[in-house]
Amino acid sequence: MLRLQKQVFRIRLVSLMESPVPKPFIKVLLSLLVACALFSSCETATVVSTPIQPGMTKAELRSNFGPPIRKVVNDDGSEDWFYHFSCERTHTGSFVESSVTPGDPSLNYGTSSSWSMTFNEGVIRLSKDGVVTGQIPQGQIVRW
Repeated sequence: MLRLQKQVFRIRLVSLMESPVPKPFIKVLLSLLVACALFSSCETATVVSTPIQPGMTKAELRSNFGPPIRKVVNDDGSEDWFYHFSCERTHTGSFVESSVTPGDPSLNYGTSSSWSMTFNEGVIRLSKDGVVTGQIPQGQIVRW
């Protein structure tokens, strides 16, 4: 019985390889399927535009920004909730380039800009009554 199943499997495999569909097409198709499977499981970051306000309750914080990365309960009954914060920075500058070649002097000028986003872990302090207090980190909360 086992020998018969191996034979059937070999016949199916051989018939697949000898099919009229070109082998490169099958390889490309399989590669695309694997890539789709890999990328569909990736999480993307979402920057929440709602600002954190002092006086927000624990329920408002959770509904607007989701659960924290981690929580620390302090001795006085307050809690520290940790979130990922994003900070955007834009750097601009100007440049001037000149070259003097015989018969073809040139002057190039313009501006350059770069943009960067950094992710840091920030803490939000909740009083023992469950209200946001203290200093709020700069940036916006990022949900993963």
